[in-house]
Amino acid sequence: DFNLNCSINKFVFRKFEATGVKGMAVLDQGTLTVDPVTFGTASGKLSAQLVLAPISSTAYRMNCLANVQGIHIDNVFTEFENFGQTFIQDRHLKGVANASVQFRAVLTNTLELPSDKIESVIDLSIENGELNNLETLQEIADYLRNNKLVAPFVDEDRFAEKMRNVKFSKLENVIQIRNRMITIPLMDIRSTAMDISAKGTHTFDHAIDYAVGFNLRDLLVRKQKDLMEEDDGLGK
Repeated sequence: DFNLNCSINKFVFRKFEATGVKGMAVLDQGTLTVDPVTFGTASGKLSAQLVLAPISSTAYRMNCLANVQGIHIDNVFTEFENFGQTFIQDRHLKGVANASVQFRAVLTNTLELPSDKIESVIDLSIENGELNNLETLQEIADYLRNNKLVAPFVDEDRFAEKMRNVKFSKLENVIQIRNRMITIPLMDIRSTAMDISAKGTHTFDHAIDYAVGFNLRDLLVRKQKDLMEEDDGLGK
């Protein structure tokens, strides 16, 4: 058992870097409590409470509450090595994030996190965001180009060019992680390319199911004068 009041100028683990680490850690009958801990990372600040309690001879239950302020998204993806995925990476992203995070998981005695035991709720806000050269957005243009119903009305090349650099002033949502699946509830994104409503799921095995809504007019109609628009109340 111990009580540890620590102050660390700089902590580095692989690509992750934290500065100004301050915290109080207590180990009591096998349960580790870190409350509070604060540090700077990714050009922002993080404060957290963490409890690690044994549930068997080979596993621990971890509960964590964290608040994130002014974190730069691209730096986060770099420090965490793009979270082991290739779908969206640090080179695609820019923006400053604030978040409130609830995280619960099981940790093995070799410090591994079984993915099916991870549960999290993330109340996220991103300001001055950018999506740059994201291949998935370019695939939308390719789909429109090959869609016989839509293609005659859409300038696919101009649309593809606008989707190369998508900027948005603010994005807010509450993202959930459970049973190896990331769930993104319905949200509205007002961007330089177009206004989008989106929701979906993304599994840890990269099986994705997204629904995207938008005004057809925003797809850059080839002949605006040949198209009359009437609002039926549905909007998108």
